[in-house]
Amino acid sequence: LLKSGEESAADAQKLIDAENLTLPAQFRPYRPRKKAAFSPNKSERIFWEFIDYLNAELERYKDVEFHCKYSLDAKNWVSWVNPSLVSGESLESNHEMQELCSAVLRRALEEGNEELCFEVVRVAMDWGGVYYCRGVRKGNQKVVERLYKEHDLLNTLRRNYDHIRNRDLELLDFFSSGWSIVWYLLDRENLMILSSRKVYALNKALMAFRSERGYEAVPASLDFGQLVYQGSQRYIEGVRYVYTKQGKLVLLKKCVRVLSALKERGDFSTNKQLDDLLFLMGE
Repeated sequence: LLKSGEESAADAQKLIDAENLTLPAQFRPYRPRKKAAFSPNKSERIFWEFIDYLNAELERYKDVEFHCKYSLDAKNWVSWVNPSLVSGESLESNHEMQELCSAVLRRALEEGNEELCFEVVRVAMDWGGVYYCRGVRKGNQKVVERLYKEHDLLNTLRRNYDHIRNRDLELLDFFSSGWSIVWYLLDRENLMILSSRKVYALNKALMAFRSERGYEAVPASLDFGQLVYQGSQRYIEGVRYVYTKQGKLVLLKKCVRVLSALKERGDFSTNKQLDDLLFLMGE
C-alpha cells in the first residue's frame, strides 16, 4: 500500500532523528532540570530586558564585514544558476543566491514542477553546505532523494508551505539545518535559517545577560537549548542539547519571536539583516 504524504514524511524524519539516537551516551541530551517558575508578567519583563541587551550586542556587528564562503557541487550547476554564483563569499553573492532560490522555488510550486523543486532544494541545501554528508555531519541528500523518487517532494513542499503561511510551524514535516533553509526561502520576511552558529550567538548573549543581571534562570521563552553536543567548539556547558524535530521546531518559534521583537524595537527592519548579524556574532 502507498503511504500518505504525512506518513512518508514522518518516516523520512525518523531518518534524521535516528542519527542522534546513535550518539555515544555522554553526548545524548540530559534529563531536563526542573524549571524555575515565573509569573507571566515577570517572564515578559525578563524577555524584553534580554531583547534590549541583545539589540545593543547586535549593534556592535553592524559595521563588521560579512564573509560566508560557499561552493556548489558540480552536480548542482543547474541552468538557472548564473556561473558567477556557483561559488562566492561576499554578502552580495550570498544574498543573490538566496533571492534566486526563493524566486525559483516559488515558481516551481506555482507551476507544479517537481523536477524544478528537486533542483532548488538541492542547490539551496548545497549552498548552505548541508546537502551532502561531510565528515561527522549528516547531510539531507538521503531524505530529499527519497521524497523525489516517491514523487512526493512537490506535495511535501506545498503542504509545508501551507503550514508556514498559517503560522503552524509546529506542523512542519521536517526540520534540520537543510530544511530550515528551504522553509526560510518560502517566507524570508518572518523566518530565519536556524543553525548551530546562530543559536550559539543567542546563547552566548543570554549567558552574558544572565551574568550581568544576576539571573540564575530565565523564562521558557529564552530557554533556547543548543544544537551541538559536548566536543563541539560551540558547545556551552549547562545548556540542554536539542535533537528531536519537535524540539527544534520549538526552538525555531522562540528564535522567530526574538527576531520579531527586535524588529518591533525599531533599530532593525528585516529578518535577513538580523540573520546575518547573528551569523557574525556566532563566530
